[in-house]
Amino acid sequence: MKLAALMSALRMMTVATAGFAQTRPSGECGEVVTIPTHDKTTTRYALSFPAPSQGEPIAVVLLPGGAGHLDLDAKGCPRALKGNSLVRSIPCFNDLGFVTALVDSPSDMTGEDGLAGFRSSTKHAEDLGRTIEDVRARTKGAAWVIGTSRGTISAANVASRAHARRRRTASS
Repeated sequence: MKLAALMSALRMMTVATAGFAQTRPSGECGEVVTIPTHDKTTTRYALSFPAPSQGEPIAVVLLPGGAGHLDLDAKGCPRALKGNSLVRSIPCFNDLGFVTALVDSPSDMTGEDGLAGFRSSTKHAEDLGRTIEDVRARTKGAAWVIGTSRGTISAANVASRAHARRRRTASS
């Protein structure tokens, strides 16, 4: 059932228009969570919960494209990349019962280049792995990773390295 809802949300994202622009009033974008990441940096994400629903929650970890720098404000609202389809679709995901975790770039990658070549690095995969673990701990449920445009590089990076890490752990 949740998979069908996710597929429905993804289909809606492909036809999203300005009507999907973040319509939440200021202060309702999500809880800002800050976690320690590579080389004494931090990574922030905005965690947003749907209306209470039954069943185990599923979180979607959202990785926007472009430079990846959202410049989240204190209320979890992005000041940059507002036109990104994932950013615009957060209300849709929440309406379908998904928890959303909108991930910003690390504190040392806030310039114009943003994540650039860092997206394919081991350190970035480890940072995202920490973020996913934190989301799972807070939601007590599964976490799925979704990226758009250059965010797909980040998603594939963390997914491929997590798979390899599980294989090494299982064979030990």
